[in-house]
Amino acid sequence: MYLEKRNIKGFTLVELSIVIVLIGLIVAGVVGGQVLVNQAKLRGLIADINKYELAINAFRLEYGAYPGDFDKANDFGLGASGNGDKQLTDHDSFPEAAWFCLI
Repeated sequence: MYLEKRNIKGFTLVELSIVIVLIGLIVAGVVGGQVLVNQAKLRGLIADINKYELAINAFRLEYGAYPGDFDKANDFGLGASGNGDKQLTDHDSFPEAAWFCLI
């Protein structure tokens, strides 16, 4: 019996393993990219919160009260007035939390 040389077409194990490794690297890159995007969004959110905190503290240092709860707002021409109880609660016909957002 002679061993015939056949023309079998297909991929070798080495070629298949290289393709699997490349697919794995691509998937890892996509997942890693998503993590970086989520971290960037989180850093942006933290930066925004820090800016608001800084603005609130600057207002408190300038006027001696928190925005929205500022009972002397009309004296400074801010046009919004709270009751000075150090809480953002409903008062009169307009809630102090809304004044906080407007100032």
